Amino acid sequence: MLNKGLSRRLRRRSFLAGLGAMAALPILAACQPQVVEKVVEKVVEKPVEKVVTQIVEKTVEKVVTQIVEKEKVVEKEKVVEKLVTVAAGPKKMTATLRFSSWWGDAFNAWFPIVEAKTGIKIQYEPLAWGEWKQKLLTQLAGGVAPDLFQIDASENGVFFPSGQLLPFDDWLKKENIDMSKWSLDPRKENGFEGKIMGLSIITMVDAIVWINQELAEKDGLLKDAPTWGKPNYDTWRWDDWVKWLKAGTKVKSDGTVEQYGLDASFGTWGDFVRVFVHQNGGSIFDDDWNYKETKSMVDQPAVLEAVQFVNDLVNKHKVAPTPDAEKAIQGGSYRAKRAMSTMNWSSAGIYPEDKFWPQSYIHLPYSKNKTHAAGGNYISVDKASKQIDAGFHWTTQFCIDEDVRKIFLSFNVPAYDPLAIVGSAPEGQGKTVALVQLSRIKGMSTVPKNTEGVIEYPRWYGSKASGFVQDTLKFAMESVVTGKLSVKDAFTEAKAKIDAELAKKK
Repeated sequence: MLNKGLSRRLRRRSFLAGLGAMAALPILAACQPQVVEKVVEKVVEKPVEKVVTQIVEKTVEKVVTQIVEKEKVVEKEKVVEKLVTVAAGPKKMTATLRFSSWWGDAFNAWFPIVEAKTGIKIQYEPLAWGEWKQKLLTQLAGGVAPDLFQIDASENGVFFPSGQLLPFDDWLKKENIDMSKWSLDPRKENGFEGKIMGLSIITMVDAIVWINQELAEKDGLLKDAPTWGKPNYDTWRWDDWVKWLKAGTKVKSDGTVEQYGLDASFGTWGDFVRVFVHQNGGSIFDDDWNYKETKSMVDQPAVLEAVQFVNDLVNKHKVAPTPDAEKAIQGGSYRAKRAMSTMNWSSAGIYPEDKFWPQSYIHLPYSKNKTHAAGGNYISVDKASKQIDAGFHWTTQFCIDEDVRKIFLSFNVPAYDPLAIVGSAPEGQGKTVALVQLSRIKGMSTVPKNTEGVIEYPRWYGSKASGFVQDTLKFAMESVVTGKLSVKDAFTEAKAKIDAELAKKK
């Protein structure tokens, strides 16, 4: 799991023009003294304390007139004022804010940069991924939550309706933030009832296929694969992919799998399975986007077909390991060089080439639609904070600041103006994976044709029973992969449970 017109901080400079000192010139007539007269107009800069700063530039026009009769040379300098409007730097505040996240030490690289530009200090409260949601909900209920906190979009339905988060709309308008530079519109990605409830840190990652070049080339399977940079990039459908995975799977005479085509066991429901569902035109609810769900759609043909496809990769085609088989391989089959490829997120830090091996990349093959998910990780402001403006200011500056985003790229693709940052990055794996990640997003892709027909889908699970829905789908998927239930029986049962829970929330 980038920058035109970005505000730069400038120091104001005052321009002062004084009278020039008198100086002697060569004598034009031996009998008479020479007089030199220099006239300089004084320029005074008037400070402007606004969102923009006006800087006065000067142009000097020199006029030299020689009057021989009087043997006097008059030299005049005329200073012409010119107003240039430039963006002001971020304003300084004196504040210390509490901030919680499950990203461990990652933020420590960015805190000093934002503090130097805003004056705002951060008291960091790291949380473990498994505990962050429940702890934050408890803190919010008790009125002791941090001023700022990170949220994963899968839990939007838990936090957005709570009334504990402050909308950013007025602040963003006041600060004149260019909203067109977000990789996805915040009103859509982090919106609730028409308000922006948080600012995205990352451009949501996509599921992609990572390929071990050595293993794929050994069997001639890299030549025609639609990898990044080729004319056929991102053109494979599910059937194309299955044929390729079968060719990359090696089974011994006793039936033991020596090499899998794909290292990605689908033992439970999660973001990866959901990608396949939306590729196939499926949905979780009758209203996936607006938190107004009334019934589940997980028993519909598009969902059942997608789940069956995933299950077949493991149990029919046997190109991917079962959950138990994957656990038995230390580090996993891809890391152990027991799989030709793996399905994972588009984040270069997952399999860095300096620690692994040369790799190529395929965007996830699809059935009906190419997809891109809305909703990654974002930062929200606690309604109970006593330093609300400082919270808005720090969060906004963190997301849009160019220096922060350049460092951030080594961790993930920033959400604000990402292409400018990625485009200026040095060549290498990090830049390549980032370009793959942006390749399906309109206005951000370096291959615009590739964005045609891409649909966006939300990562959240409604607002009425978010946790229950996720747990129910996990149980259904586990029942399918382990052979306890058919796809149809497992997800028909899941729908009935979800609908009953939604009915309680009316």
